[in-house]
Amino acid sequence: MIKISFYRLIMSAKNCLNEHFCKFKTWYVVLLSVAVVGIIVGLVTGLKIAPDSSISKMPDSILRGYIEGNVSIFGVFFSRFFSLLGIMLLIWATNCKPFLCFVSLLALVYQSFSIGATIAFLITLFNVGGILNVIFIVIPFHLLFLFVLMGWTCVCVGYNFECKNFGGNIFSRDFICNARFTFALFVCLMLLGVFLEALLL
Repeated sequence: MIKISFYRLIMSAKNCLNEHFCKFKTWYVVLLSVAVVGIIVGLVTGLKIAPDSSISKMPDSILRGYIEGNVSIFGVFFSRFFSLLGIMLLIWATNCKPFLCFVSLLALVYQSFSIGATIAFLITLFNVGGILNVIFIVIPFHLLFLFVLMGWTCVCVGYNFECKNFGGNIFSRDFICNARFTFALFVCLMLLGVFLEALLL
């Protein structure tokens, strides 16, 4: 019984993601372009700043706190989770009006910039150790977090523009009912990434 339920849950998640990508593929191209630009700008900025700076200037405050010994593994887990959850809720709340959707883009720009700058800082300050941290921690998990934020942004901004054309509100029961499984799926992916990141630190 448990195996069957788990299999159905996996298939539901797979179908949900397939429908999600088909529906928002245009938005993904736009957001992916924004994210790539943010990562490149962060990488270039980090490479210029890091050689003359200390770890205290690294933009990822959670990872910085762990490296400095001010944050425990549990602190990394909870800080990262609630930070990302807060960004997801901010993206949802600021899509109440079409003209506020740029806030979602700013959140993605900041997140992608932070990834690029963090990579630059780790490699510059820790050499081989920094490269290993980038390969095994920063790239896989932070890109997963970025994907979660991009996916949730697609859902919220897409519905925002539907409301602009056909009426409605992102706080409506219709949106909550239709997006609740997608939201839960993204939160589960985020939790998995946060758990594995904390485990590997």
